[in-house]
Amino acid sequence: MGKVYAPPAEIGDFEFDYANDIKNWQKAEAEYTNKIVEFAKKNGTGDLRGKVISFGVADGSAVYVVYSLKPVALIHVPTGDAWRFPYVNRLTASDIRKQVNTAAAWEQLFAQK
Repeated sequence: MGKVYAPPAEIGDFEFDYANDIKNWQKAEAEYTNKIVEFAKKNGTGDLRGKVISFGVADGSAVYVVYSLKPVALIHVPTGDAWRFPYVNRLTASDIRKQVNTAAAWEQLFAQK
């Protein structure tokens, strides 16, 4: 079974005033996610460290950054509604690889040319 961690203390919690700054929410969430990605790339292990994976939950997504695959460790990205995937602790390294490859395929499919 994998472990899921909160963002590192040095990154802190995501704080954004959606009510008063709705125009910049995507930029703020991306910047926060990138801080977690950089942390994972610097401190994690394996070839997928720092990759972002997500799972559809309710009306949004549960977002995680890969920290390591051996053992499986992910960092939860608590942006937006901060959804959590209910089966995240059951994910295997193989499941995560598939999710990363699927996300890359979708990104390539819809990339602007």
